[in-house]
Formats: sequence, C-alpha cells, structure tokens
Amino acid sequence: MRKICTWLWLLVPLLSQAADTVTTKITPDNLGPGEPFRMEITVTSEGDFAGPVLRIASELPALEFIPLRFSGQRFSTGNTCTLLISGVAPETPGEHRIPGFTATFSVRKIEIPETRFYVKANKAGTPQGFAKASLEMPERTFYVGETIRALIHFKNGTTERITGFYGIESRAESIKSRSTVMNRDVEDNGSTSENSKIAAIELTPTQAGEVDVRLSGMMFVEMNQDAGQLNRDRPFSFSRKIKVAHVPEKNRPADWNGAVGPLVAGPVSLSNSKPGIGEPINLSITVTGNVNLDRILAPEVPHGDLWDVMPANDKPRGMRKDNQRTFSYTLIPRMPGSLKTPAIRLSFFNPETKAYERIEFAPQDVTVTGQAPEKVELVAVDPGAAIGATEKAAQRATELLNPEPTTGSTHTRQNLLAQPYTLLWSQVGLLSLLAGALIWSARRDWLKRHPEILRRRLALTALRKARRLMRKAERNGDNDAHAHAGVMALRAGAAPLVEATDVALTAEDILRAMPDLITPTSVRAIFRRADGTRFGGTMAAETLNLHGDIERCLRQMEDRLCT
Repeated sequence: MRKICTWLWLLVPLLSQAADTVTTKITPDNLGPGEPFRMEITVTSEGDFAGPVLRIASELPALEFIPLRFSGQRFSTGNTCTLLISGVAPETPGEHRIPGFTATFSVRKIEIPETRFYVKANKAGTPQGFAKASLEMPERTFYVGETIRALIHFKNGTTERITGFYGIESRAESIKSRSTVMNRDVEDNGSTSENSKIAAIELTPTQAGEVDVRLSGMMFVEMNQDAGQLNRDRPFSFSRKIKVAHVPEKNRPADWNGAVGPLVAGPVSLSNSKPGIGEPINLSITVTGNVNLDRILAPEVPHGDLWDVMPANDKPRGMRKDNQRTFSYTLIPRMPGSLKTPAIRLSFFNPETKAYERIEFAPQDVTVTGQAPEKVELVAVDPGAAIGATEKAAQRATELLNPEPTTGSTHTRQNLLAQPYTLLWSQVGLLSLLAGALIWSARRDWLKRHPEILRRRLALTALRKARRLMRKAERNGDNDAHAHAGVMALRAGAAPLVEATDVALTAEDILRAMPDLITPTSVRAIFRRADGTRFGGTMAAETLNLHGDIERCLRQMEDRLCT
C-alpha cells in the first residue's frame, strides 16, 4: 500500500504538468437575433505547446441555426494560443448552446467545452438590421442519380448589404455537388432587385436512404459606418434531411440509359442533306432539361438496310451549356434516292409524375445521289473512310485475284528474322533488359531497407531548389521572398535529421537538430522576418545582409546530408 501511494505521489506532478486550460468567450455579450459574433477559444498548456491547429474547419459542430466558421489562430506569449471562430446568433430569443468538440492540434487533441450564450428579444416594431441567408429546396422524395437544384437566397438588412459570397460547399455522405453560382440580384418573382442575391448548387444523390445534406459558405457584408461592426465576412450553413430512393424497376423501358428528370427534345441538324453514296454525314441532336445530363449515355441507333451508323462520340460531354447536351452521330448512306434518317428515341424517369416517359427526334429528309453498285466486291471497307476509298480497295482486290505475270530478273530479300545478326542482337537486348530489371529491383529493395537515405536525397533536392530561389530573390533585392526561400531551405535540410515534417519546424527545432551551425543568430533573424507576424510577434528588419551567413549554414546542412 505504501508503494502504491508513493507511485501516485510521483505521478501527480506529471499529470498536473500535462493539463490544458481551455476558456471560451463570445463577444459581444448581448446578442440580438441574427447578429454576428466572434467566439474566442483560449488554450493554455503547461506542458508541450499545443502548436498550430490542423483540422478545426471540419471539426466545428455543424449547426444550422448557429453557423460557425474558423477565422484564424493567434499566438500569445508563453504556451497560450487563441482560436478565433466567426458565428451568427440564431433568430430565436433565449439561451442557446454550442456543443463541445475535439480540436486537433499539431501535438495532441484538446477537448473544447460546451459554450452557452443568450439572445435577447428585439423590441416590438424594431426592423431587422442584419443580413441573412435562406435555403430553398423541393420537399419530396428524390431519386438516385437525380440532379437536385438548391437555391440560396441572400437578403440585405437595414444596416447591412450583401456584396457577394464564396466558398459554398456541400458536406454530405452519398452526395455529389456542383456549384453553379449566379452572383446577381434577383427578387422572388425573378426580376432584378438591389435587396437580395441568389446562388444555386446542384446535388446528385448516389445512394438510397435518408441523407443529411449540409451546405455552408461565406458571404461578404458591407456595413454602414454607424453599425458598430468590424467583420466584413460572415458564415452561413444549412442542414436538411432528404429521402432518396431508387428509380422503380416496374415498367422500366429497355432503352432507358439513366436519365432522371424531365427532358425536352431540342433541334436536329444535318451537315449535308444531299450526300453521295458512301459519303459520311453528321447528325446532331440536342436534349434540354434540368436533369443529370453528365451521367446519361447517348441513345443507341442500330444499323439498317439504308444506313451505316457510327456510335456517338464523347466530345459533346464538354459542350454542356444552359442545361443542354448534344450528341453527334456519323451516318453513311448505302442506297440512292430520297431517304429518311433513323428515328432516335430517349427514355427518362420523371420524378414529378413518378413514371417513365420518352422523347423522340423526328427523321430528317436526305437526298442521296449516285448509282447503286451492280456487283459488290468482297472487300472490307471502313464506312468512315474518305471519298474514293471504296474504289481504291476494290481495284486492289481485283489485282490480288488476277495477278499479271512479270518478266525479267527478280531479287528476293531475305526475311529480317532469318538474318544471323538479328538473332544475336535480339538476345543481347533481352539480356540487357533482364540485367537492368535485376539491378533496379536490388536498388529498390536496398532503399526500402534504408529509408533514411531516400529521405536525405529528397531533402537535399528540396534544399537546393529553395537555395536557388533565395539567390534569385537576393539578386532582385526582394526581402520577403529572400526570407521565405531561406526558411524553406533550412527546414528542408533539417527535416530528415529530426524525422519531422519540414513545414512544422521552427528556428529552435533547427538549432537543436544542428547545434554546430555557424551563425544561429542569423537563423533566428530570418525566421522572424518570414514568420514573425504569423505567430503574433514582430517582423525582423531587412535580412538581405544575412545572405552570406545563411549560405554557410546551408552548406553545412548539405555536407551533413551528403555524409
């Protein structure tokens, strides 16, 4: 029992040293409905410093009525850092809470506690002064492969005006999204207005079931001078649960190729309405509709007695415009006279009627000139070949069937594979390839057993590349570029010595890895010039005069990596 108490007593300082102190603060204190606020999360570590935050943007709680967005990280003296979170208060008065979450730092994970705040009610008759965003989506059962068009309306307030938005993204499982932003002023009836804006995003479910769709982004807000706010950007987020089902198998037509949504048959165009026999022409059809145009396949057009049909090409996939898609076919007439192009049909599933429907492109009139051949030669001819290829192939077949005798001396050349030197050089070539493969395999296995050699080589390459950039900046007199390139070179050279990622190294890490550096004060100075303001410090003065010292340090690192 005495030994157990002794061990616990020895562990108490270690446990207390590793503890983190986390405090949260929301400003301003008295929030109104829809008012923006800033949340400051202060982390104080008594042990190892927490370092820069890594995945805080994806770890923040997804709350529809309390949008949150990571704004930045501020470092203070000692082992203290502050996370800055931008948010918007909900419209409902009363007490609200932001659930606790886990924030991942470069050293460890830190638990952020729950935060509570109070929203006061507006007085009766007080106008809404803050800008806000709202989501518009259809309320029904959607289908796998369907294109769902969601609209985000941005409304101006009495003291704020929305000038733009950016970073609209969708975070949802089994959902593919494509942003089709319309950054223009509109009213609810579609006419232009200065009081609102609209953005559109297309969502495509890939699996059936209940899906939680989350949309978020940022909007630019222009405020009056007497508004008393300093933030110019503001987050917004929405969360919707939608039901997704598979298209029914009952009454599914055989030519259905995955189109989900109403389609409209567009115009049909011909490249030539009076071709000759065997002359290829181009037939283009256009389909229009708010559907998954990128996912559907081209309708199949079978061969017939009058036409040879080449499959539709894939080039129209990059020609999508205004909810349109164009398919192009190559037709080759077989017979002369007045013909009609084959009819093209396309089936689709209409989510509104929950039934399969079909559109049809009417045949086009074509006048084919020329005469039909009286005798068909047994020659394989490419139907897409140029004009005159059929005659040349038929002439060549006649020459092969009825060869003309030749007179005079003939010279027969020996087969290349039968010549003696060919066999020798082919064997030498195969042996060389086999030896090269064995050497490459042995070198790969050797590097696999000694990964530190490969890391040193990669670090040496990165160091030399950054040093070239530093020399170029020194010649141009660019202080900032010179400092950043020098820091990149120092980090690249020290990374394999401490087995760490180069972007996470500081000046002290590099000096600990190489305590024999010639000028440690120059290393600290160039780091202050490059990263001083980033970590809450002051930027160092001009560092071009330290170019020689940094060059000597880099040569030391290069010699260390080459040994």
